[in-house]
Amino acid sequence: MIEILQLQVLEKYYSQNQFEKLYQSDLLTNLRLLVGLWTVINNRIVVEGENWSENKEILKVLDSLSSYPNEFWKYPVVIYYLRYKNSENFESDFLNFLRNLFAVLSARYVVTPTINAVKRSILNLNASVYQSKTPKFDFSLVDEEEFKEKVKNAHRKYGSDASKGTGLSKTRRIIARKMGNRAYFTSKVAK
Repeated sequence: MIEILQLQVLEKYYSQNQFEKLYQSDLLTNLRLLVGLWTVINNRIVVEGENWSENKEILKVLDSLSSYPNEFWKYPVVIYYLRYKNSENFESDFLNFLRNLFAVLSARYVVTPTINAVKRSILNLNASVYQSKTPKFDFSLVDEEEFKEKVKNAHRKYGSDASKGTGLSKTRRIIARKMGNRAYFTSKVAK
């Protein structure tokens, strides 16, 4: 059902103004760039001439994002990549962007493991990414104490061993180890 809806939305989007978007000169170029991006993300294959695709730190964050339980993270990544790929300092800017995205999505997911918890914020981020190389991550703050408690006690959908602490998903284990950016938390400690 979802695939049919997605196809209908895509058809409607591309059919506007007598399919003018399909005739844009950069369409095939952008599709080739996206194939390269997804080759790196999904197959961990270095793309010739793309230094960022060899950057271990970028690859780590992309691998972590790939473990995220829904697809929303992909949209701002694609927009950022297509929009700023040829900019000066792209590699370091892309890494910072990916780290911030991972931090806000992971923190929010630990506390509220639903798609709707990030949907609106991702849509806002998409627009912000298009407007600025350093977009505004306008996600609701996560209470640090609640975060710590939720990391200790996995949600029931992570398996029957969750109460024993062994039901944590890969993403939640990574978050528990790597979460160091307190800018996404609210507490006396974070301030």
